[in-house]
Amino acid sequence: MGLFKDNYPVWKDYNLEKAIKAVEKETDQAKMYEITNDAALAPVRLLAATKLTDQSLAQRTYADLYNRSLFEEDRKRAVEKMTDQKLLTYISKKDLDPGIRDEAKLRLYWLNKGKT
Repeated sequence: MGLFKDNYPVWKDYNLEKAIKAVEKETDQAKMYEITNDAALAPVRLLAATKLTDQSLAQRTYADLYNRSLFEEDRKRAVEKMTDQKLLTYISKKDLDPGIRDEAKLRLYWLNKGKT
């Protein structure tokens, strides 16, 4: 292979299948956090966040994915994983996409189920 390709992490690849396989094999938490920040594809970043043991870092990643992703499906998946009720309340009221607002409302419902 070429000089640069040999040192290029597979999880940075734009081939979703290859990148996901690389993340599925990864166990190092520091590397997993790096992936949540630097992977090229949002589904790869989301998968890495679900594998983080530090939930505050995972939640920060979900919020970042929600804010930065251009694709509704990626934003919806991030909202599905969020636990920050203030952020979810804001999203449920202010997001321009009704599907994302509904997902935030549903997430709030499940987080609060049984608390009333």
